[in-house]
Amino acid sequence: MKTTRQILPLLLLPLLLSCTLACSSHTVKYYVKKADKLVAKQDTRQAILVYQRAIKEFPAEPVLYINQAALLREEQQYTHAIRDYTIAINLNDQSLWPYIGLARVYLKQKQYKHAKEILQMGQEQLPLNGALDFYLGHVANATKQPELAVQHYTDAQEHAYPRADKIHYYRGLVYQNQLKDHAQAKQDFESFLKSNTTDTAQIAEVKQHLQSL
Repeated sequence: MKTTRQILPLLLLPLLLSCTLACSSHTVKYYVKKADKLVAKQDTRQAILVYQRAIKEFPAEPVLYINQAALLREEQQYTHAIRDYTIAINLNDQSLWPYIGLARVYLKQKQYKHAKEILQMGQEQLPLNGALDFYLGHVANATKQPELAVQHYTDAQEHAYPRADKIHYYRGLVYQNQLKDHAQAKQDFESFLKSNTTDTAQIAEVKQHLQSL
């Protein structure tokens, strides 16, 4: 007959095993916070490694791919960023950020056709979204379609894109540089100065634009 001293370790063993498994498993939030701290220290590469570990543990979490892709984009690892944004869209096509992130990669690479296609794909899932309109404005601007760029920026404004100052800034540049409509450019630049009081470099730039009109 086994003594209490002999039985106790056998009873505790399953509890210890389950504690080990539970304690070794982190949450998605844990990994995101850890990566954010590394990014704050400008240690992007280590933050990417954190996301790689997180993705191995949570391969179906779109936010991990989105966040890792954003870091890869900053590191100019565009092929890998495109891969991660695409996975995120496949996991959840109702999330705005992978569409925007992927379009930004394509814009950076001057692949304007792909940028337009992904933003329009986003519009199919998320109609009347100001952010998608805003970046379509960038595509039209880059491809020398000023009237279309103005329309997209105006749509972004009507669809409550939160950065009104950016709309005024970029639309003002289109009016000034491509359409040569100085009255409209002046109106947008003045609206920018009213809505942005913190970005000193861009404020100085806009004031120079106003002086040149």
